[in-house]
Amino acid sequence: MKFIHFLQFALPFAAVFLMAACGSNSLRTGESPLEQPVLEISEGGGFTGMFLVYRIDRHGNLEKWSSRAGKLDTLLWKGKIPADTVRNWVKDLKNTGALEWTYQKPGNMSETVIYWQDEKRFMWT
Repeated sequence: MKFIHFLQFALPFAAVFLMAACGSNSLRTGESPLEQPVLEISEGGGFTGMFLVYRIDRHGNLEKWSSRAGKLDTLLWKGKIPADTVRNWVKDLKNTGALEWTYQKPGNMSETVIYWQDEKRFMWT
């Protein structure tokens, strides 16, 4: 049941990422200009070890990165969502009690959601 609530929280992220994909197509490698992300969602693994990583900071700056072990991360695109949307997601995370849940079932292919609250990190995979 808790996983169903988690999915209800996570699915809106997918919609925002698809909308933000229409943003800038700037390609580069190296450091992220984002300040500490508030949310990070990633998927990947398997034979190639490649991950796609979405990072959002508290101002609504959104980036999509390609990451592979032993290689520099590559920025695929940048976008922007309203900061209020990020604040509402964080509020929903706290109100659903998700910060108290433990969901750690990584496999060959994994999806991970990470939320940072100051220096504390919450991760579900």
